[in-house]
Order: sequence, then C-alpha cells, then structure tokens
Amino acid sequence: MTKRILLFTAILALSLFIAGVVQADNLLWNAGFEDASGGAGPPALPLNYWYIADRGGTGQFSTDYAHTGEYSAKISGGNPNSMKQDQVSRGGAKIDLDPAQTYQQSVWVYLTALADPQLGTQILFRAGWGTNGYDAGATYYVTQTNQWVHVVDTRTFTGNTECSMWSVRAFSGADAVYFDDADLSSMVPEPASIAGLLTGTLGMFGFAIRRRK
Repeated sequence: MTKRILLFTAILALSLFIAGVVQADNLLWNAGFEDASGGAGPPALPLNYWYIADRGGTGQFSTDYAHTGEYSAKISGGNPNSMKQDQVSRGGAKIDLDPAQTYQQSVWVYLTALADPQLGTQILFRAGWGTNGYDAGATYYVTQTNQWVHVVDTRTFTGNTECSMWSVRAFSGADAVYFDDADLSSMVPEPASIAGLLTGTLGMFGFAIRRRK
C-alpha cells in the first residue's frame, strides 16, 4: 500500500510541476514585426532587427495577413524563404543561452500553397554561434494552407552560450510565406509550483511513514 501511495505521489507531483512550467521573456527583438521603422540588411527588410537569410528572395512587412497586431513578415522568391535576426545588428548584444535551461523556439506561419502536396512545407529553426557553427532544431512540416499554424520546437542548447544569429526557414519554393510572433524563450517552473511540489511530496512521505509505524 505504501508503494502505491509513493507512486501516486510521484506522478501527481510530476504533473503539477509540468503544469507549472511557464515561458520567460522573449529573447528576440521586434518578434511581432510591428516596428517597421528601419532595416538591418543587406538585403534588408523594412523591419527592425530582421533580414532575409541567403538563397535570394524578397521581403516586406505586410498587412495581407497578421496573426496579432497589424503586420507580419512576408517573404517570397527564395528557397528557403528565411527570416534571420542577426544579433550583431543589435549593437553586438548577443543572446545569452544557458546550457542548463530548456528553450522554446516558435513562430506562427501562414502559407498560401504547399511546397510538397504530400509532405507539406518544411520549417526549420537555427541558432548560430558565429564561426562556431549552428544548432538546428527538429524539422517540422506544415500541411495547412490559408490559416495560421504555430510551429514549436523545444530545445536545449549545449556547448555554446552566446547566440549571434537566430533564424527560421520555410522551404516553400517560389510561394510566399508569412511569419509572425516569433519566440525564443526559456521554459522555467513557477516558484509556486516548486513550493507546491516540495510541500506535497514531503507531506505524502510523512503520511506513508506514519502508516508504516
């Protein structure tokens, strides 16, 4: 009976802990593409801190579709169509990443057509370390068109602590892709959840010990 109680306690505590995990502040600048007052090229988008990453293509801030606010970033003509945030353009202020933390990187994507009718359109995140290479997240495929889709990747960055570039890529061929509400943030447990976890676990262990006596 005691073992069952302890097992139940462990499962309950883990569930409460997971439910209490929240996201910290977004580490990206102008993540919703609402500040359209300047560019960071070449080649430049008229969007602060963002520009098109390699493979050609043209970009602009667009009011065609927006997940939140008024603007999204529209890119077309490249393969991949990429949005890149270069931290050097922020005055050299790199993003500090903690190898002990788990991070969520995500973006909302709007497609007007699929690159592959069967597989969909490939979405890939990248965090770069300058001359030390990059860390790519898992590959995701968006299969929906004419609606906003949230693409989310959970990642632990090991070996490097200073991110000099972050990008999201859509291998969409010549078709336009819209990005909005990009996010890079650490997943941290709420203090209340940690306290509740400890209190509940200790309480149940105490109950189990009394039962054994």
